[in-house]
Amino acid sequence: MGNYSTLTMWLEVWKWPLQPQVGASLLVVVALYVRGMQVSMQFGDGNSYPGCIRRLVMFLCGVVVLFVALQSPVDGLSNYSFAWHMVQHMLLMLVVPPLWVNSRPLQLWRRGVESLARVDLSWLSSATAPITRLLGNPKLAIGGFAVVLWTAHIPSVYDFALMHQLFHESEHLVFLMSGIIYFSQVIDSGFGFAPTSYARRIVYLGIGIGICWILGVALAFSVGPLYRPYLVLPGSSLHGVLTDQVLGAAIMWAPGMIPFDVLLTLYIQKWLSGVALADLESAGERISTLNPAPAEQGSR
Repeated sequence: MGNYSTLTMWLEVWKWPLQPQVGASLLVVVALYVRGMQVSMQFGDGNSYPGCIRRLVMFLCGVVVLFVALQSPVDGLSNYSFAWHMVQHMLLMLVVPPLWVNSRPLQLWRRGVESLARVDLSWLSSATAPITRLLGNPKLAIGGFAVVLWTAHIPSVYDFALMHQLFHESEHLVFLMSGIIYFSQVIDSGFGFAPTSYARRIVYLGIGIGICWILGVALAFSVGPLYRPYLVLPGSSLHGVLTDQVLGAAIMWAPGMIPFDVLLTLYIQKWLSGVALADLESAGERISTLNPAPAEQGSR
């Protein structure tokens, strides 16, 4: 598919592969989120106005990225190019999840449903407590992230997904959920999954980077093309398919690492600031011990 035809696909918005059920679902989640935020701000809930706006912007950015991943030419191009398919996977697993985890949509969706449907859903917290505790296990969250990512790119599974639309769409939902569960371990989601220690969050991010890099290395240095459906496309060649496969690995190594890099930079800065502050407090205590304040003089 040439550059001109690819550019044309992006410019001709009216020809995008829009699916009514996806568009309607996104409109519903946005409406519930906005309504939940209105109710939350009305009752306080400890949320400042700037904080609410920041979360709203992150949530809407996640919605836009999700729309691009599922409803734009990215979805159509993924049927012809492994690199474009990798772009779609990275958007679903590494871009939308951190944006949504930071925006804490579950709490606000519940608020929105309660307000619009006039029902009390407070019982959900206790009813889902066992599942919440299970999902909050870092070993399960990180291990599940690795299993989903690696399994989806096993050639037989990948080929099956390309040839079966329902399985492919279900796979997208699994990508999104596994990414959300993983990033809940490193970003405050309101459920208390993320550790208070920035050092531990940095370790979890490092493990996530390693998970993606292992797959990238396997893709880049494979001895031949891994995915057969791309070989039988009209006009395809062995060299072109291999080049596309290496490009997909490069997308995982470079653009795919941006969310990790942003969070790592933030947490390393906060961790070092905490260490420096602790050192200053410790130095201040030593100085006050060595130089005690003079005793107050008695009254004359």
